[in-house]
Amino acid sequence: MKQDSLNVAEEDREENLSCPNRKKFQAELDLCDSAINKNNIKLTDILSSIAGVNREISQINILIKQSREPYRIAMQEIGKKRDKLRDDKFEVERECPHRDMQELERCLARKEKEYRNTVLDAHHERILVTEISVLKKNKATLSQLLLIKKQIEDNDTSLSHLRKKREKCEKIAELKSQSTKLKTERVNLNRIYDTSKDNMKFLISKKNDLVKNYKLECSRWKNKKNRANQYPSTFPSLHRLSENNLINEDELEPFHEQKNDLRLLISYLEKLDLQRNASGSLQKSCSENEEDSADEFTAHFQNLTFCPVVLNNQKNVRRKTLKKSVSVLSKNKKLDNQPISHDLPHFQLFGRTNTVVPATFGVVKAVREKLALLDNKTNEIEWDEKDVSEFSNGFSSCTTSVTDSAFGY
Repeated sequence: MKQDSLNVAEEDREENLSCPNRKKFQAELDLCDSAINKNNIKLTDILSSIAGVNREISQINILIKQSREPYRIAMQEIGKKRDKLRDDKFEVERECPHRDMQELERCLARKEKEYRNTVLDAHHERILVTEISVLKKNKATLSQLLLIKKQIEDNDTSLSHLRKKREKCEKIAELKSQSTKLKTERVNLNRIYDTSKDNMKFLISKKNDLVKNYKLECSRWKNKKNRANQYPSTFPSLHRLSENNLINEDELEPFHEQKNDLRLLISYLEKLDLQRNASGSLQKSCSENEEDSADEFTAHFQNLTFCPVVLNNQKNVRRKTLKKSVSVLSKNKKLDNQPISHDLPHFQLFGRTNTVVPATFGVVKAVREKLALLDNKTNEIEWDEKDVSEFSNGFSSCTTSVTDSAFGY
């Protein structure tokens, strides 16, 4: 019961439907296409600007690297010396148990005083002399260690001085300032690009909804027309001969006039091509059937076998074949360059479709193929997700152009 009521309500809505307004749909579609094309141009310009900024940043980075190169080389040399001193320091520290010079000197002075003022036996004297010798060696090693530490500190000071000098270099500072400004500009361009990309998605979604709704209206209207045509012959003619029977379904096709113009032009150019081919075939057959009485021989001449005569006949045959091929090529070339006289209606068709008028038969095929391509493209309305995803975010150049057909359809 509920399903029946829904079907009745749907039928009532379809009965109140009017014929879809194709011209209104085309106008709205043109507005969407215009907005999409403008946004596409904007996206392309932004990506081009981002690529330009990236190139400038790369060039500045190269200049900064070149300006810092002398400092880098000097710092690298000092760093190598410092690393070697640190290795030496590690080796010396292994042989230096006492690393306090003042304490070491006090201990050495005490031992020397004990050696001078105390009477010792031979055994204790040897022990004391050994201790004094070890302390003196430790003192010499410690002096060497302190010298190495001093050299390491000097190297660190030199490195710090070079770093400060490098940072204070006016050229490097100016280049860094330019790089910072360009990076800020790039961030702003990326922000604008993201906004434009979101706007592009919105416009494409709007266009797809517009096309979808128009298709739905056409489908409902055709269903209504089909039901109206199913009325019995005894039904009042007012219902059977309504507006549904007065409008051709083909006229609901978007850009109906432009498509008709395209197909008329394609048919006209195909006829011109056939006319040219027929003319060429006729001339070719005529040239093949040409006969020259001077080349004919009587029966008793055909029995001659004298060698020079046979060779001369072969040369004549080759010469005639070559002349025929050259003649055919020259005639084809003449046909390609032969001017075409178009009538006024076809001139108007060329103007309405914004197509170059073919002046000679040689360009008819190229113009016809171009029109056939446009005719196929007029059937492409809706956008896929891949068309939107092809707009890459970041710094890559935009090689994909969001285009529509010649009539924005």
